[in-house]
Amino acid sequence: VRTDLDPAGFEHTTDVPGETLPAYSIDESQSSRNMPREIGRFKILDQIGQGGSAKVFLAYDPQLDRNTALKVLLSNHAFSEEAAVRFDREARATAMLSHPNIVPIFETGKIEDDLFIISEYCSGESLDQWFKKNKPVDIRQTAQIIATIAEAAGHAHQRGIIHRDLKPANVLVEQLRDNEDSMASRIKVTDFGLAKQLQSSDTLQTREGIIVGTPAYMSPEQADGMGNVSTASDIYSIGVILYEFLTGQLPVEKANNIDTLIAVKRNAITQPRKLNRQIPKDLQAVCLKCLHGNPEQRYDSAFQLAADLNKWLRGESVSARNITALERSALWCQRNPGITAALEAMTLGLAFAFVQWNRAAQAADAAARSNKFAQEAVSEMVTDISNSSNIPPEFSRNLVERGIKLQEQLLVENPDDKTIRHESARAYLCLAMLENSLANYDATIVACDTGLDIVNYFPEDEWTPDLRGFHGHLILAKARALTNLGKTQESLELIAGVEFDPKNIVAESSKFLESARLKIMVGEYQDAWDTAERGLIMMQTRPDHLNTYAELIAKSHISFLLFYRGSAENQLARWHEAEQSLQEAIQTLEDIMPMMGYHETVSSSLAEAYGILGVAQMALGNYESAIKNIQTSIKGYTYLYDSNSKVIRYAKQKLAFKIDLAECYLKTDAVESTRALIAEMEKETDALSLDDEQLEYFSDELSKLKELSESIE
Repeated sequence: VRTDLDPAGFEHTTDVPGETLPAYSIDESQSSRNMPREIGRFKILDQIGQGGSAKVFLAYDPQLDRNTALKVLLSNHAFSEEAAVRFDREARATAMLSHPNIVPIFETGKIEDDLFIISEYCSGESLDQWFKKNKPVDIRQTAQIIATIAEAAGHAHQRGIIHRDLKPANVLVEQLRDNEDSMASRIKVTDFGLAKQLQSSDTLQTREGIIVGTPAYMSPEQADGMGNVSTASDIYSIGVILYEFLTGQLPVEKANNIDTLIAVKRNAITQPRKLNRQIPKDLQAVCLKCLHGNPEQRYDSAFQLAADLNKWLRGESVSARNITALERSALWCQRNPGITAALEAMTLGLAFAFVQWNRAAQAADAAARSNKFAQEAVSEMVTDISNSSNIPPEFSRNLVERGIKLQEQLLVENPDDKTIRHESARAYLCLAMLENSLANYDATIVACDTGLDIVNYFPEDEWTPDLRGFHGHLILAKARALTNLGKTQESLELIAGVEFDPKNIVAESSKFLESARLKIMVGEYQDAWDTAERGLIMMQTRPDHLNTYAELIAKSHISFLLFYRGSAENQLARWHEAEQSLQEAIQTLEDIMPMMGYHETVSSSLAEAYGILGVAQMALGNYESAIKNIQTSIKGYTYLYDSNSKVIRYAKQKLAFKIDLAECYLKTDAVESTRALIAEMEKETDALSLDDEQLEYFSDELSKLKELSESIE
């Protein structure tokens, strides 16, 4: 039984879980003991670690004029096949990695009979030592440290390397060199002596009955010793570190290694908040997801774990825990205190105005003042919500609905007041957009119809440009909802009758944009191309003096028109034109994203644009670019689905583009990559809720790909 390794990969046995030698830090008791003056060209300055199979020295390299960590396999192990293979595996595994939070290897070799590894020297201490000195650690700093370790592990996993011995003693904390150094920049993961390569045939890595790692930080499948280790095992170990930092103790602590292994396999873990009530519920959820007994129930990747921790640091909800709309709103309020204060002020203003209006209903002058105050508050609130993509839709909807109720009271007393009707139409348009974003399509249509009734109260020749704009956008919002309900033809008929102010080119382009999108959906590709092209030509005539917000909207419309034009060209097999249109669309979308903040519609369109661009490039025979762009699309849809798993369309789109990617792999004779992707897609197909038609389509496509891959030797 392999029981423990120290930070430099030295094998030794301990009766206390987690007790290890310090990582690359000076051990005064060893400094002058049996220390050579030189090893090859390296001048030995100090001995900084020793274990059962190797020693580590602080060494000066005169050839490159730098201090390094020189690890040498001890002579009594030099001819041990297993020790030599493990030593070589550490060198090979680490050499495959290049990440700011992983200790890099500079050189490997042999001096006479001694095998050696030269790596970066990190002055400082192990995370284990740092933790003992600094506990209890600030919760935010804990999240930052664990996110950094997860990102480093994710990098290794991407390159097919599983660490198998992640623990605080195998993480270094560099000395503070600059007061501005962040804790994250000082973290370095080391010791890949137990690393496993996913595609390796090395039998020493996977022999049944051999337990490798540190018992207190092992996953249940590692403790089982049957070789069923995966990237999920590293995620479990990271979860143990998180648990230890949050609670001050390990999830499993026993008197000896055997009892520890037995307890780890049972996986009976006390919830962190029972040990420390100050731990946020979201962080507990993240921790327990990492520590799930079933590897398939842990995070899909270390990157996903890091993303959840970074979400928590930003004040966003995490995927590990399902939260209520109220909690999500509360998180948003913590993240945006300035806007929250303004919204609270507006909401309080609305309530105050309403009370005042009721009390003063008998006095005309008081009522007039109340009406004016209330209407201004509602107008300001709706405008702010309409212009923000960061306010949670549920929270926004609740505020808008409260404003609408007040406006309805005002309209009862003042049915002919154009200002109130104007702002009521704006509020219902805002409500319709919010309901649509929440996939409440029937409610969207109700909001649109109510808003249209308010606008249609006045004769059309009395409409202001704003009222005409509200009318047009309400029809477009209704058309989108009908499309989502499968009533595409009805949507097209509605859009055909939309009229904006001819002088408002940006608003007018909305009609072309929506029409092009719908025509692609119903397979009218040439008409879709014509519509998108007309919209783009019109946008070229827009005024130069647009304000910042209007120009941003104009650019977003241009990007979507380019995207729909490229999509139509792709369907019409005009590959070169499609490639150019989609590249322009992607560039424009990426240019405006920093100004818009995270916007799900933009992100999903960008993911789709990359995928369609890849398909066009595949048709042109440019397989390298096609693979790169389709992979970017798949990553985009993975992120979108992880962020909002209610939108099954993201998972289906990802699956569709994976089929395209598999075809591309076959074009380049990458048979193994194709087969691995097919196996991945079969699992995803089984997990999705597909209707019969979709299931038949994906099954047929996968069958074709299987046949093609099997026909290639």
